[in-house]
Amino acid sequence: MLATVPDRVFWTSMKYFDKICLLLFLTNVDSRLKEQHRPCSFNPLCTCSNGGPDLGSVCCHNIPFMTVPSQINNSAIYIMSLKENKLRFLEDNSLNGTGLWKLQINNNLLTDLPPNALAGLEKTLSILDLRKNNLVRIPREAIQNLEKLSNLNLAGNKIAFLNSDDFRNLGKTLKHLDLSENALMHVQNDVFRNMISLEVLNLAYNTIISIDDITFHGGLNNLKHIILTGNQLQQIPLNALANFRNIKIVNLNENLISSISEGREIRNRIHLDELHLEHNLIKELTAESFRLFSQVDRIFLKGNPLSIINDTFLTTNTTEIYMPYCSISVITNNAFLSSTHTLQVLDLSHNHLKEFPVLPLTRLTKLSLAGNLIKEVVPEDIKYCGNSLKYLDIRGTKMNGLSEESMKYLPNVRELSFNKHYPVINAETLQNISPSMEKLYMVRCSIKNIENGAFNRLSGLKSLDLSYNSISKIGNTTFKDIKHSLEKLILHSALKISIFPYKALNSLSKLEYLDISSNHIQYLPYNSFISFQNLRHLNLNHNELKDLDSNFVNDIHNPNLAEIKMAFNKITSLKSYTFRNLRSLIHLQLNDNLIEYIRKSAFLDLDSIMVIRLEGNSIQTIDNEAFQNLPNIQVINLAYNKLSSFNLEAFNQVGRLSTLRIDVDHNNIQNLTGNYTVTHTSSNIKHLNFSYNNISYLDSNYLDPIRLSITILDLSYNRLENLTTLAFINMAHLQTLILSNNMISTINEDEFKDLRSIQVLDLSKNNLNYLPENLFEKQKQLRIFLLHHNDVDELPEDIFKATILEQIDLSFNNLGEFPYYSLFHIKDSLQFLNLAGNQIEALNFSSIMSLQNLRYLSLSQNRLFLPSSAEELHLPKLITLDLSYNVIEELPAWIVNHLPLSLEELNLANTSLKTVPALGSCNILILNLSSNSIQTVEQEEFEQLKKLQMLDLSNNLLINTYNNVWSNLQHLKTLYLQKNPIQKLLNNSFMNMERLQELFIKNLNLQEIDQDIFHELTALKKIEMDTYSNRNIDLSQILRNNQGIQEIHLHVQDNGLDGILNGELPKSLKSIVLEGGNLRHLDESIFSYIQSQTLKLNIRNSNITKLSQKVFQNMKEVKNFTVEFINNKLQTLEKLYAVEKEVPGKYLKHLKLAGNQLDCNCELSWIWEWLNEYEYENKCEENLCEETYLHDLRETKCVNMNNRSIINAFKTDLQCFSNSAPAETPTRILLHFFITTALMLFYKHVVVV
Repeated sequence: MLATVPDRVFWTSMKYFDKICLLLFLTNVDSRLKEQHRPCSFNPLCTCSNGGPDLGSVCCHNIPFMTVPSQINNSAIYIMSLKENKLRFLEDNSLNGTGLWKLQINNNLLTDLPPNALAGLEKTLSILDLRKNNLVRIPREAIQNLEKLSNLNLAGNKIAFLNSDDFRNLGKTLKHLDLSENALMHVQNDVFRNMISLEVLNLAYNTIISIDDITFHGGLNNLKHIILTGNQLQQIPLNALANFRNIKIVNLNENLISSISEGREIRNRIHLDELHLEHNLIKELTAESFRLFSQVDRIFLKGNPLSIINDTFLTTNTTEIYMPYCSISVITNNAFLSSTHTLQVLDLSHNHLKEFPVLPLTRLTKLSLAGNLIKEVVPEDIKYCGNSLKYLDIRGTKMNGLSEESMKYLPNVRELSFNKHYPVINAETLQNISPSMEKLYMVRCSIKNIENGAFNRLSGLKSLDLSYNSISKIGNTTFKDIKHSLEKLILHSALKISIFPYKALNSLSKLEYLDISSNHIQYLPYNSFISFQNLRHLNLNHNELKDLDSNFVNDIHNPNLAEIKMAFNKITSLKSYTFRNLRSLIHLQLNDNLIEYIRKSAFLDLDSIMVIRLEGNSIQTIDNEAFQNLPNIQVINLAYNKLSSFNLEAFNQVGRLSTLRIDVDHNNIQNLTGNYTVTHTSSNIKHLNFSYNNISYLDSNYLDPIRLSITILDLSYNRLENLTTLAFINMAHLQTLILSNNMISTINEDEFKDLRSIQVLDLSKNNLNYLPENLFEKQKQLRIFLLHHNDVDELPEDIFKATILEQIDLSFNNLGEFPYYSLFHIKDSLQFLNLAGNQIEALNFSSIMSLQNLRYLSLSQNRLFLPSSAEELHLPKLITLDLSYNVIEELPAWIVNHLPLSLEELNLANTSLKTVPALGSCNILILNLSSNSIQTVEQEEFEQLKKLQMLDLSNNLLINTYNNVWSNLQHLKTLYLQKNPIQKLLNNSFMNMERLQELFIKNLNLQEIDQDIFHELTALKKIEMDTYSNRNIDLSQILRNNQGIQEIHLHVQDNGLDGILNGELPKSLKSIVLEGGNLRHLDESIFSYIQSQTLKLNIRNSNITKLSQKVFQNMKEVKNFTVEFINNKLQTLEKLYAVEKEVPGKYLKHLKLAGNQLDCNCELSWIWEWLNEYEYENKCEENLCEETYLHDLRETKCVNMNNRSIINAFKTDLQCFSNSAPAETPTRILLHFFITTALMLFYKHVVVV
């Protein structure tokens, strides 16, 4: 659709992108020692590695630019990264003075590159990364002269065709070419001719149906890796692959391949290092399968519907084969006979095997049989391979592990994973395990007691995972024998004790990683961690800790501690010196506790700390100097607390003048007053977020401590009515001020006078009706001004005179005239102008044409009357023109015949059109004709629209579409036809639309629908339609030729979903959206025909009140799924996933429940359990797991608890976990009190020798 105006979405995405960038930054600990990138001279919102004229590396992320700033061209630059800038155009010669080696422009809106866009970089540019733009073709003119180009990334664009000269002149230099996630259906012959240096070619996630035998003929002699994942290939292009002399890796995952080489012949047998065929349709492996391969070292077959492995299916010298999640139930005795002396790795995990397969494999080093149904492994099973095995995984709740005798036959195993009922672990239990063991996983083994000396034979053990057990007793010297070797210990959900087992663990001096999350630990003795000199990662998330002793971890005993996780406990306060002198600590996670107070010096002398997470607590008070001497701090998150005021003095000695961000959003702050006790000379807060509070008053001196440091200030979504005089005085470095979604009615002309560095000012969604003429008198750097959704009826003539504004949004005000005179002063800089939703009736086109650099112009929803004789609008750089929801008597001649050749988006929605406009020669890519009175469409009407990518004809009067009406739209990707009185959809309704990817046909007046309506739409990926219950729709039949379909969006009509999802659905289908008030119930078998192993399910705006667990249990093939229930009537929800023993391998990845009417009780306690398991199951050891699900659950309310969030309900109100600890009788409570008090007194006075 047409480009959206900058709004709250931009600021939200900026917030989360910053955090993601920071998490990625934290993965490289050494990078914190590098010099901080400084604000760039051309724009302080960008960062540069160097100062002036040689800028070095330039990074501009989430900073709106419609074109690259001209100042860049005056500087020498080595690397430039532009992401999320809304960049639409790259000017000719705009980079010719930079000498760039790497140019990265990602997640922007480029549709093409002009011929000289990269002029001047012929001798320097080596890497060009244009991922996730809107490119519709290879920009061959721009790249053909780049003599040094070795890496070209065009992934995630809209390229549909490749021409033979697209890569002209690049054959000798280009090594990596990425064309994934485009719209390619065919790869034309000779496209890659003479590309003799290319080593990696990525064509994944297109809609390629077939590859000719000669497609790669005459070139690619050096190709080593080709990626064809996620296409629609029905067979391996063997002859095409045979042309490659040096090919090593072929990736054909997620295609429609049903056989490998059976019944085929090729010229040359193929030699590969790796062959990837995961998630295809291969049902059988025979002796013919790999006959045409002289060698394949590694074969990947995960997720194919194999049920039996036949004799001698391997005819190549394969060393590794991976076949997990294949439904294999039988492996014949001679299946691996031909691989006796070659096979080294075999993965048969998560199949249906009931017996241990015959494995005459004398060189096998790694074997995984996890998640099968095999009885206890006995010596006979491993008599051939046991001696060579170094890795063995036989986990699974229906697996019975190893017999005691079998362990003797595994003398060289280094890593062992198994489940077996072991209530007691002692020396005898593990006596037969190899002494050379390095990693041991005994997860879900029902362990209750670990005795002293249990690991006395495993003196080299480095990693031990005992998660999901019920350990209530650990001997004090249990780990003595591995104290010098154990580096990693995981006890996730393993303990049934309330006090940290420090006596048992204190001998582990080599330990680096300790995970004791999701237990019921209530108390940490004073000396819990004094022995952990090498500890780097400590995870205590999801326990019941209520109190932390000061200095419970410290630099003397824990000098290497880099990460502490203590989220989801019951900590109520942070005392002084709780976290002190931890010189290596980088990340501290304390979110979602019950913290109410943070005392002075709670965080003191943490030299390396970068992130402190305190969101989701109940913080009411933060003492002055609570945070002291944190020189490298980057983020302090205090969102979702109960702060009623915010004292900036608490952050006097925090951070350096670099990138400190403090989030205080979603609190209950009402007034920002500054009764400061000291005179402030400096602060280091750069970004301060006060959004989503109830702030109604901002004191004139409140911001005093941060006036010289602050660069971004967010006060949006509050209750400010007036801005206090001088509130923003002397803020010399403030670059972004966000005041949107308040109730501001007046602004003093001196309000922003000292904001001389301001670039972005957002005053949208307030009650302003007037702006003073001198408001921006000194704002010479102002680039973006957002004033939409106010009541302004006139702009002063000279209001923008001193600025260099590039983007102005004045939409949804009361302007009666086009503000010609106000915009005259910025005619050379203005690129984006939104005047939608005003009262403008007439236009002076000659005045508008003075805006020669304008690229976006919206005049939508005015009272504009355009007569047919309207003069030409000559704007040579205009890309988007929105004239929708106005009165157009007849299209003016300039629209019909003289549209700017630069124009790509034209919106004529609701302009009283009766026919498709007969546009002259143009380059339109997006055309919106919705909400008109168009009754028919004819082939000739699209004669000049052959480049069209998106066409919106929704809400018109169309009755039928048929025959060749679409034949001129060969590039069309998206078609909207919803809300038309179309009565028939027949076989010929969508002829000649083989490249269409998205089709929207909901709310039609269908009387007849053909089962083959989508037969021609072989590239279709998304469809939105009604269920048409009265038409007996069977989606499995309709989509049988659309094997690339990925998303179905169904609007449910009267009879619900009866019968519509019956039958096998395309394997590529991974997303289903169900919507509509008529949806009240889901049948238990509704998703049983889904073939994909991953699924995203979104149910919204329905009247469903309850869902059965069986709906999800019956998704037979789905292993990982995401569920979003948005704005339904849901009151309760059964557990969405069964325990592992019932449905092996099925796991809930993400859950969203906001906007429902939940009746929170213990029936929903599984959600809390899922939160406990999330981190462990997703292997979040490096703190990189996505946590947007937490934000959603904080916004999920309990209607029976005064709309408390569901997370807070579980933390404080619901007591649903009675099995976790003994019942609390009065005697037990009293006894616990005396014991705890005695222990605390003892631990605080004990002398450690």
